[in-house]
Formats: sequence, structure tokens, C-alpha cells
Amino acid sequence: MTEPFDTTPEQEWPICPACQKRHAVLAPCGTVPPAAKPAPAAVAAPEQPEAAPSTGDLPVFPPRPSTGSDPMVGRMVGSFKITRPIGRGGMGTVYLAEHPAIGSKVAIKFLHEAMASNTVVVGRFYEEARVVNLIGHEHIVAIFDLSLLPPNRYFIVMEYLDGETLGALLQSGPVEPRLGVAILLQLCDALQAVHARGVVHRDLKPDNVFLVKRQGRDHFVKLVDFGIAKLRDAPGGSSHTAAGMLVGTPEYMAPEQCDNQPVDARTDIYALGVIAYELATGRLPFSGKSITQLLLAHLQEKPKPPREFAPSVNPIFEMAILRALEKRPEDRFQDMAALGAVLKEALAAMSAPQAVAPAPPAPEPADDPFVAALLEGLQLRMKASYYELLELPLDADFAAVRARASALRRDLESLRIRPLKPEQAMLLVPLLHRIDTAAAVLGVPSERLAYDAGRGNYLGVTRCIASGIPDAVLASRRAAFMAEHGGKDEEAQRHLARAQVARALHNEPVALAEYEAALAQDPLNLSLHQAYWGLRRQLAGKGTRG
Repeated sequence: MTEPFDTTPEQEWPICPACQKRHAVLAPCGTVPPAAKPAPAAVAAPEQPEAAPSTGDLPVFPPRPSTGSDPMVGRMVGSFKITRPIGRGGMGTVYLAEHPAIGSKVAIKFLHEAMASNTVVVGRFYEEARVVNLIGHEHIVAIFDLSLLPPNRYFIVMEYLDGETLGALLQSGPVEPRLGVAILLQLCDALQAVHARGVVHRDLKPDNVFLVKRQGRDHFVKLVDFGIAKLRDAPGGSSHTAAGMLVGTPEYMAPEQCDNQPVDARTDIYALGVIAYELATGRLPFSGKSITQLLLAHLQEKPKPPREFAPSVNPIFEMAILRALEKRPEDRFQDMAALGAVLKEALAAMSAPQAVAPAPPAPEPADDPFVAALLEGLQLRMKASYYELLELPLDADFAAVRARASALRRDLESLRIRPLKPEQAMLLVPLLHRIDTAAAVLGVPSERLAYDAGRGNYLGVTRCIASGIPDAVLASRRAAFMAEHGGKDEEAQRHLARAQVARALHNEPVALAEYEAALAQDPLNLSLHQAYWGLRRQLAGKGTRG
């Protein structure tokens, strides 16, 4: 389900251009009306099988024969003539169009007429074209033009994709492992570019992944349907969707999406984890008889390891899938590049030449106290905060962060030349990526500012302010933080009022404690920082506290 439920009265339902029957815009088409009376058997053309209807908003299936009843067929749109409908989704219908002179083909998506009067929907329809052009990546469908066919037929012109969806490929069961990982790596590359532009796709699923022949490859990925993509930096963080509406496809929705919580790049990582699970096993990690049961499964159930269903799944691939499917976003890969790095290791392991005869089992490595202590300690801290992972204080300076992360990475890299137990060897890759992510966040002021603010760590925020974060950036981040965390501003003001009273009464220890409580609620408030640290310096001069 990629659109909110349609509540339009039945008498206002439009006539569907695909099946010529009245139904809700978001409902599936009924049976296509029969064509004209067939010619006599001696001259009748052989029957052509009809392609399954598209579930996305883009041309994801080969063209099907036109019924001849669609009023759009035969019309000129710019230099192109519409030849037949090729797909229908929640927001629009997609047609194949050809240039009469040179024969080039494009796909044209028209917004449903019933939605043309809704300015929010029209804006969201055109937002898709803007989002796609903003990214501009070889693995993302290209948009050529957007315009209006009077009086109210809004349309987008995009490249025509001649191939099949990943969903069609999956209908025959698990995909050959190396092919599956190769497809996932192309998606990681595309989505890394998407996320770098501040966009979250929010509807990753096999039917939105198109496979075409290009650059000498039979399975060149094209990611389609950015109709419900979310721009992180859009004014107010709006996704043009009313609160409480189900946005996405339930089988592939991350827990925070199911719970109507804020989404980010890690939401797409979860959805890609579901696709990877399906590629590896031929089945989804979660199922339910109703949408509610399915959403609860995403929120509460732990997925079974893929090797329970497909014992031949590579262990590194399995580890990558399960980490991408972690319930908490902070426990997943933090970006597509990190997931892609592990998938490359899995692909290399799958492609390594296999011995003709199995080698005799190697003796179990003896316990190495240094290895055990290092890995056990890091594994215990892996799901903790980045400060706990690196064993650093909350006000660690940036040089200390980089030095500690480098030391831990050197220790882990040194283990590669030691005899390791299988379970120890499997820990190296995720630990290295977790340490690298911690260093990338805590070692960069702009990244650390957001991380520390979200945890109420005003000491870390102080480090970022002291590093030279501009006041305007701080004020902008604070406004966004307060908009996302309603109620914290009022709580901070209560603590601030108590701090001012305590200071007036010369009760400095209580004033300090209240300032600290206020900063924990409002960690990006520059004036609060100035008052707090001013008092700290004053007391330090008196030798009282600080």
C-alpha cells in the first residue's frame, strides 16, 4: 500500500482509463473489457498473454495490448504520440509514447484527473520529478520533462525501461546468491546518492526496482517511484502526507515507519534488508494475516536467521541482512556505504574458488586472552552509545576521539593475522564499521552536534560550539530540535527559572544543578550555555566548584 486510503464518495469515483469502470482512484482495476469481435480463426492473430498490472507508479512491466478505449491513446504530448497504457498506480497512469519520426520511446505518467484539484497531491506529484533530478544517478530512472496538458492533465516524461522488476524475478524463488548481492550493491550505490541529497525513498520494494539490459549487463538496476520520497530539509520536514496515514508498503516498512516516527536513511536500510532477506531465502522475514499483524511483527518480532530456510546462505551475507533488520535505527548500518562494504566482502567470499575436495578440518585455535578480551569488550559495547564504544568521556575533545578510534581500529586489524575462532572472525567486520561510524560522528562537529543534542549531552554540545559552529547554524538546529521534541522547551524554562532564583539567593550549587537540568532538555540553547559556563568560571575563580 503506497497511498492513504481513499474516502471519495462512490458517486464521485472517476471512470478508470484502464478498465473503463467506475472505482476508487486507489482501488485495483477490474477486469479489462473485451476487445472488438475477433476475426475468423483462419486469419486471427495469435493471442498475446497480458502482463500483470503494475503496483508502482512507473513503467515497470512490458507494454500490454491497448483496448482501444483509452481516450489518451493516439494523443500527441509534445513531440511524442501516446501508444498504449503500461501501468497504473495510486497517483497516476503511465503510458508508452513514441516519437513519430525517429521512433524513440518514453514513458509519460499522468496524474489521475480526480486528484488534479488537490494542490497538495499535485505538488507531491511534481516533487517526484524534482527529487529525481536533484539526485541524477545512473541507477535511478531519468526524468526528462514535466508539464500540463490542458485543462488539468499533469504529467511527467521519463525514460522508458524495457525489462522486468525485481519482484517478477523473485516470483521463481530465491535468486542466485552472487546475482542477488550484485543487485543489492547497485541499490546501495543509488541510495547512497539519494541519501547524500537529503532524500529518503520510503517505499523500497522489489516492484520499485527495475532490471534492464545495459552496459553489457543483464541486470542493470533502475530505482523508480519516488512519489512518496521525503526531503529531510523540506520546510517543516513535511512529507506532504497527513499524520497517521500509512505511507509505504507494509511488508517492507521499518519499525519507525510502522509507528509513525521520524524517518531517515536508516529507514531505507531496513527496507533493503527485507529485500536482501527475500533474495536470499525466497520469502519475507515477517508475515501476517492483516496489515496490523504485519506492522506489529516489524515492531516486535525478531527475524529468523536466513540460513534456517536456506542453509547455503553465506555467513557474512546473513550477518549483513540481520544487522540491516535491527529494530532500532542506531543498531543498523548507519549508511548505505557501510552496508555496501559488508556486501562486497560477502560477494568476494562467494566468488572465492572452492576446493575440489574438502580440506581436513583445521584444529580449533587455542584461546587467546588478548583476542577474547578485546572482542568481548567491544561486543558488549557495540549497541551502546558511541562514547561507551570508544570508552570516552562525554566531553572528549575531537583529537581524543580520532586517536581512540584509530587505536581500536589498529587493534582489530591486527587480529586478522591471528588464528581466530569462526565466531570471532565474523565479529571483525561489524565492529570495524561501528568504530568507523562512531569516529565519523563524534569526530566531526556538525555530526556530533546532532548526536549529542539528541541525547541531552550538553558537554559534547559545548565542544562543538567551542570548535566554531556558527551561531546561525546552532539556532537553526535548535529550532528543528525543539520542533521534533515538543515539551522540552517548557521543561527547560522551569529549570532555568529555578536556577535564576537559586543564583539570586547565592545558592550556587543548586543553580548549577538547575542549569544542567535545563541544558539536558535544551542542549542547543546558546544563552543557557553562556549562563552556565559563566557561573562555572565564576565559581572556579572562587575555588568553590568547577
